[in-house]
Amino acid sequence: MFTWICPECGREVPPAYNECPDCAARAAGTPAAEPPAAEPPTVAPPPAAPPPSLARPPARPRPAPRGAVVPVWALAIMLVFAAVGLGSGVYWIVQATGRPGDSTGPAARPKALGKAGRGNPFQKLVEVTGLRVTENEKTKQVMATFVVVNHSTDDLAGLEGTVTIWGRTQNSGEESAGKFRFKVGLLKAMASAEGTAPVTTTKRVYELPDWQNADLKLEVTAPAL
Repeated sequence: MFTWICPECGREVPPAYNECPDCAARAAGTPAAEPPAAEPPTVAPPPAAPPPSLARPPARPRPAPRGAVVPVWALAIMLVFAAVGLGSGVYWIVQATGRPGDSTGPAARPKALGKAGRGNPFQKLVEVTGLRVTENEKTKQVMATFVVVNHSTDDLAGLEGTVTIWGRTQNSGEESAGKFRFKVGLLKAMASAEGTAPVTTTKRVYELPDWQNADLKLEVTAPAL
């Protein structure tokens, strides 16, 4: 609130007076009038609260993400593959080990065939493949045509060996289908040679396994160190 200062007495005089009441009272010989009480300062009212409808609702917590759900069709496919894999594994084990008590089955072949040629250093360097079986029309002798491969980097002279024919089917897995012997005078390094030899067997030519079902076991007998 504004006031003015009396130049005579130095008192603050409210603006409602044109002259200082104190000085005017002294001049008139009357007690000085008390100035009117100052008006209290105006206080602004507090801001009104927003309506309840405009208040922002509190944020809701988000639910925790759930794990991925496997579809039913995908689960069925996985079960089918698992069953097929289990069946294949059991079949392979049965074929590899042979039937219980069968000492002449496929599981016994490597021990029986590899015993004689185990100490020959050329056993792992020679391969016999490309078997073709025919029958001589006159003598009814079964003949084997084959290819001898030299995987060594050296020449092999006087190469001899015995080949046993095994069938890969379950029926012919109990005994060999036949065997034949061969001799190659000189087999160059990393070379191959075709040969023909009679087959010792009790079967007819049509009873022997086809080439894709025949398993050849080689025993190198010469040269020997």
